[in-house]
Amino acid sequence: MFNIIYGINGSPRISIIIPNRDNAGLLTRCVKSITASSYDNYEIVIAENGSARDDTFALYDTLRQDERVKVVNWQGKFNYAMVNNYAARNSAGEVLLFLNNDTEAINADWLTNMLRHAVRKDVGAVGAKLYYPDGTIQHGGVVVGVGGIAVEYHKGFNGRSAGYFNRLLIVHNVAAVTGACLMLKRELFDKVNGFDGAYSLAYNDVDLCLRLMEMGYPAVWTPFSELIHYESRTRGYEVTQAQRQRLDEESAMFTNRWRHILEGGDPFYNPNLSRKRGDFTIG
Repeated sequence: MFNIIYGINGSPRISIIIPNRDNAGLLTRCVKSITASSYDNYEIVIAENGSARDDTFALYDTLRQDERVKVVNWQGKFNYAMVNNYAARNSAGEVLLFLNNDTEAINADWLTNMLRHAVRKDVGAVGAKLYYPDGTIQHGGVVVGVGGIAVEYHKGFNGRSAGYFNRLLIVHNVAAVTGACLMLKRELFDKVNGFDGAYSLAYNDVDLCLRLMEMGYPAVWTPFSELIHYESRTRGYEVTQAQRQRLDEESAMFTNRWRHILEGGDPFYNPNLSRKRGDFTIG
């Protein structure tokens, strides 16, 4: 196995975009882990949307004391895609990193390791190795057409596992990566007109990656950028009737748009493996 260290021309500025609604504790931990990074040419753009707690706004005041941090206000109804698009328009970096507030970077060089691939001419979105708090794998890339629409590779695997044919240890192409930690060049984001606001919460990240892939920019997943993901701690899961209806509508829309991949198969997934789970069992 080899880890190719790609060079980075200059020091591109990274705009780290973090949607946030209250949960001051999560945001504090997330930002603290960013500031411990070895790469320092970045700005943090917090996309405030619907917070109500005093401690949240007090935290914003504290964070703004760092000139690299700014807060922009999304006034409309919550829509994950539109919130991120709005924050991207109000950012200045050559490279964009969309990051959930319920993440915590582990290794100091995580930004550098993602950036090495994001600046390559033949790469679209770049994703990281995400763990659950118990140390098991939450995200090793996304496979499309498995488990219904899409699932994360290696989900639930032991964090120390090498994975299927050592895939948890090597950089490789995937059809998509999660929007919980997704980096790409601004020019590519603009080229595909950003996230599709029709996907208010689900599948907007996968849809973005597939649109990039069809333009010749496949996604890359790297195990050398590691974060803990306290999944869905801010917004929760789809539990109400309205939320389930929204998910069903977005699922149907995604299925209609990407039927050729859902039926034809993910180009980075062996067709002999299971279409039910992302654990690489024989189908």
